[in-house]
Amino acid sequence: PIEDSQEKLYSIYPNPARDKLFLNPLTKEKASYVQITNIEGKILYRGNYDSNSLELSKFVSGILVVHLLDKKGHIVQVEKIVKY
Repeated sequence: PIEDSQEKLYSIYPNPARDKLFLNPLTKEKASYVQITNIEGKILYRGNYDSNSLELSKFVSGILVVHLLDKKGHIVQVEKIVKY
């Protein structure tokens, strides 16, 4: 099963979300990439982390998993969100 990260480097909200998801840094450590998968692990989106928000309107409703990765590709935070 996919578990949310224990240590939070970002506040990810709102949850549930409809059109836009906000990624607010809580520390100076910064993610380099963001990846969104469905609950089965299929990658739906992967891109550079260059904004404090993500557009969700192109995704279907359901559970999405947001992965924040460092510049080496290591996961620094994982959050499950509900897209409606």
